[in-house]
Parts: sequence; structure tokens; C-alpha cells
Amino acid sequence: MVSKKQTPSLAVLQKAYKLMCTAKAMTDIYEKNKDITSKYVHATSRGHEAVQ
Repeated sequence: MVSKKQTPSLAVLQKAYKLMCTAKAMTDIYEKNKDITSKYVHATSRGHEAVQ
């Protein structure tokens, strides 16, 4: 059986991009305050799981 390759809609791509930008912004905030956040959050995460 041959499967068709599907392309995500523009809305899905825009939402994914927005979420990745949010993850990046949160990382920047965590890094800025890493003395506090390192106790609670692994501050080097940049949302790479979303891309994978």
C-alpha cells in the first residue's frame, strides 16, 4: 500500500512555531534567573522535543 505524504496546514505550522517561540522565551527567563530556577527546572531546555 502506497501512503500519501501529508503536509501540515498553515494553521498547524503557525501554532507549532508560536509554541516553540514561547518555549525559547521561557528558557531565556529561566536562564536569567537560573540561581532560582535551577532548583526546579532544567534551565537549558529549549523545546527541542517539539522539533523532533
